[in-house]
Amino acid sequence: MTTSQGDIRAYDAQGYDSGNSDWLEELAVQDLSWVVSTSARYASILKKIPGIFAWQDSRDHLANLQVLARSVALRRLRSCLDYIGRYDPALCKSMRSCFEELPTEGKIRFITAPETFCRISKLRHEPVDSIVFLCNALNGEAALHGLGPIKKDYTTALGDYYAHSMAADGNADDENVPLTAVRAPRLADSVPIDFASSNVANAYEGQENLEYLPYSVEEMEVVCEKLNKVYDQIGRVSEAAAYMIKQHVKVVIPLKTKELGYGSTSQPHFPGRVLMRGVHAAPFEGIATHLVHEAMHQVLYMLEWAGPFLVEAADVRAVRVKSGWTARDLPLHSYIHACFIWYGLSNFWMLASSSGIFEAAAIQKNLDKAMAGFRDGNPVDLLAPYPGMLRYDVLKVAGTLWDRLQGKSDQIVA
Repeated sequence: MTTSQGDIRAYDAQGYDSGNSDWLEELAVQDLSWVVSTSARYASILKKIPGIFAWQDSRDHLANLQVLARSVALRRLRSCLDYIGRYDPALCKSMRSCFEELPTEGKIRFITAPETFCRISKLRHEPVDSIVFLCNALNGEAALHGLGPIKKDYTTALGDYYAHSMAADGNADDENVPLTAVRAPRLADSVPIDFASSNVANAYEGQENLEYLPYSVEEMEVVCEKLNKVYDQIGRVSEAAAYMIKQHVKVVIPLKTKELGYGSTSQPHFPGRVLMRGVHAAPFEGIATHLVHEAMHQVLYMLEWAGPFLVEAADVRAVRVKSGWTARDLPLHSYIHACFIWYGLSNFWMLASSSGIFEAAAIQKNLDKAMAGFRDGNPVDLLAPYPGMLRYDVLKVAGTLWDRLQGKSDQIVA
């Protein structure tokens, strides 16, 4: 089936079958422990978060979370195609057939991509845009694996492979200019660094107060070199931290703004996507902080698929708590995340202090910043006025972080 907006390769659609087929069987994972005993599995992983963010070897625990992530992705795709099939059986069968042809690696890349997660979430409210993206992403993945031609508008869901055409005069719409397949550079030979795919446009949403500028080719090379150098430095400080970045960050989108400074952000509705601003001008230790920072957020986002930290209610969304780290008034969700994230960064920079990898002054500066919210007492105490708004077990585990840091450093003043 071919449309003007989302070209799905032609298949013989004989109607939609929503039966209990095993078409995703090869992607099945042993998620029985999550399905049968979600509460117990959730509690077990939650209790291990302080150790994971103290950079103990936690590969088994993180692998357990990946089981949850794959399980959630599979269920979301099934629901998505079921919804489309109710309104357009032929389109659903075409999408399903295209997906089935992908190798296992391609299937996993597609279902776990941050953009796929977001588009499936928006399907009911933005059906056209969501379906167009999913169709083009399926075709982009097929082209990447040699199962079809690369065409204009085809982009993999990760944004690491797409078609590009540009005439000498800068006209991107000149039909006489041949398409060129573009592959994105990589962080740690694994994580795409996406400068220019169509997915980048979504990175600007919600940040309209910033003026974005294009990166030059030379600046892109600098960004990639710095990211990879810092990743190597992180690994020399903590193999566990480097492993978390490689396994839980799905794509990095560098952004250049007219404003000075650097920073990073990620969002739960784009799990695995990390936006990094000003990498070309950022110090190495600043990049390290943001990579480690955002990797921890992804772990917490995944855990929340089994149990959100907050009760969903209007009055909960309205609450703000002043951060002891940035002095900003944060929503409850951001604040409870901050308690875990700054705890993890404190541990990381304590490890770095004895490694000699980063400059001593830079280590102390970052350690001071990470510890700032713990100096005047337990930051979880500030949540006492909001009973019933956060999960009790989350509060209980978060409340132990301050004690754990006291036992490691004399920089906290009780």
